[in-house]
Amino acid sequence: MRHRLGGASHTGFGNSAPEILNNTGVFTEEIKKLADDAIDIYFKEFGGCDYEITENKIVLGIEPAYQFEELRILCLTKEKNNCYIETGHAFDSYGSGIRSRRKYYGEYKYNSKFKKFIDKWHYIIFSELNNKLC
Repeated sequence: MRHRLGGASHTGFGNSAPEILNNTGVFTEEIKKLADDAIDIYFKEFGGCDYEITENKIVLGIEPAYQFEELRILCLTKEKNNCYIETGHAFDSYGSGIRSRRKYYGEYKYNSKFKKFIDKWHYIIFSELNNKLC
């Protein structure tokens, strides 16, 4: 969720596109542990991240609010090969004009930090016994 000084609704300035991460969904104990691990690995320099939790996916990340800010999104889906990490930067004013790249779990040839993270958490989050999302 983009946060701006004074708020875009007060000044009339800002990116008119909807937020990528709207901070909706229910946190279970497993998702809290997942989020803490993701913050330690991917979002430590930001001091936290935004989220969106639905029945089929969990999305954690940081989206740009201003020009030249970074986009970093981590998405876990029920279909393991559709899990992805998206990185990029905003090149236009107010966090718009985002140029990004997604890399899916299925595209990785070797074990990387992302692939190990997905392998660790996918079964825990999406197993039938622990499916308590939403």
